[in-house]
Amino acid sequence: MKKHNVLLSNFLPFILTMLVFLNACKKDDSPTPIDPIVGTWKLTGASVNGSSILGTLYVSSTCAADDQFILAEGSVSDLTGSTSVDIGDLNCYDPAKNSDIVQGGTWLFNSNKTQVTITLPAGTGFPISVLDIQDLEFPSETTMTGVYYSFDQEGSDESVDLDIVLTRQD
Repeated sequence: MKKHNVLLSNFLPFILTMLVFLNACKKDDSPTPIDPIVGTWKLTGASVNGSSILGTLYVSSTCAADDQFILAEGSVSDLTGSTSVDIGDLNCYDPAKNSDIVQGGTWLFNSNKTQVTITLPAGTGFPISVLDIQDLEFPSETTMTGVYYSFDQEGSDESVDLDIVLTRQD
């Protein structure tokens, strides 16, 4: 019995140590983090010098007020991906459409991810076909902000800097 206890007392620490090391070497199953830009976004704020012009943007295209931009993960790099638009109410645009998702756009970060260019697919009716957002920030997981410099405001001869807020919808 004494021989059995000596063997057990010598091997038990070895076995416990091996279990700890094997568990520590277990493959990490957590997914690769997705860039914060990937997701579904809606334009919820647009202002010039602190005054909201969001309603003014939609005057000429009221159907676009409920549009949501779907920015998908890129397959080539984390600096680019595809954009589609959920146009919401089909009857507002064209009752003959068979889908409320319009595909074919892109998004592209600059190298340090402080600027994103979102090119919307044709056929959305959104008043801005290319959103060139600079000074890009993600103040929270649900908010993306930036500035669209030299925005040509409809009915005005001069360009303005447009502060933009997009809110995550997913």
